[in-house]
Amino acid sequence: MITWSRTMKRILALMLMIPLLLAACGPQEPPTPRVEDIQTAIAQTEAARPTATNTPVPPPATFTPAPSNTPAPTATATSSGPITGVVNVEFLNLREGPGTLFDVMQPVPQGEQVLVIGQDESGDWVQVQIGEETDATEAADDPLTGWFAAAFLNYSGDPTSLPVVQLPFDQQVRVTVQDTNGNPIPGVVVAVIYRDDTVTLRNDSTTNDEGRALAHVPPGFSGVLDVQIVGIDCTSPIVDINCELSGYFVLEWRTLPVIPQTGPIVLRYEVSTTVITGSVVDRTGNPVAGIEVVAQRDDGAETAGTTGADGTFRIPAGPGIWEVFALVFDPRREGARVTVEIADTAPEPVTVIAP
Repeated sequence: MITWSRTMKRILALMLMIPLLLAACGPQEPPTPRVEDIQTAIAQTEAARPTATNTPVPPPATFTPAPSNTPAPTATATSSGPITGVVNVEFLNLREGPGTLFDVMQPVPQGEQVLVIGQDESGDWVQVQIGEETDATEAADDPLTGWFAAAFLNYSGDPTSLPVVQLPFDQQVRVTVQDTNGNPIPGVVVAVIYRDDTVTLRNDSTTNDEGRALAHVPPGFSGVLDVQIVGIDCTSPIVDINCELSGYFVLEWRTLPVIPQTGPIVLRYEVSTTVITGSVVDRTGNPVAGIEVVAQRDDGAETAGTTGADGTFRIPAGPGIWEVFALVFDPRREGARVTVEIADTAPEPVTVIAP
């Protein structure tokens, strides 16, 4: 009878795992933590959003080595005791920092137990240690330390009690979403996008009750990022029971900040004073249900909605000159645009032709 030592068991387990890791083609985190059933009231993908014709192309961002005296992240609180976590998805990327802008250290398979030692300020990411201690109740002599998306671990304790790991200010991208009266808007999904000639990286986060979203960038990062509103959580107070914008429309949905951040990054919604109503029909005059209708104002503001079963729509708007059109995706196609001018009274219903 063969007796397997603890070390041999681990080696055998790793050998069995290698084909699975090779078969996994670039495992990714599941959708953004803490955001459920996001339906984009403005656009469903980045490609679906119109780009302003006068928007400058951001110069490539660069990564430069971090100074050798860069302070290490520090925790500001102490949890009540060791907390462990077990990976609850097939593979979960262990990253060098709290966010998808950081490099992947290694994929970790489902069922792996780790010691959870901290969280970022948003609570969307947790810092973990992976070592030789399978019970993970204490750190190993030489553990591997990295970050997981917090939503994809099952915890032995309350993860909100974990100490907050403070990263240096130059590694933070702080975005505020508010209305034109300065009131914060929670539940808005904000993407921070990095592009260069070879790669596009994107980190999504959702505004909290104070209307703030937080993303982190790797040490030594400098350049221009693309920050934009990409969706709305259906629990946000600015959407109705159908997850459609209600009483608001987007005034400033995108900006190109220079990092390290030197000033506030603010995206805004405008409180609507009226609605644009109408119907979408095909070329034979039949109503088209479930199609997105977009209205764009001459100052860059944007509003949108979806037609009901009878092909009608009702979307929030305000004073100004708007162009209204129907929009479909895959591939993106627009219908003919209809101009609507709004002054002091609600405009007459319009008929829009589906593309």
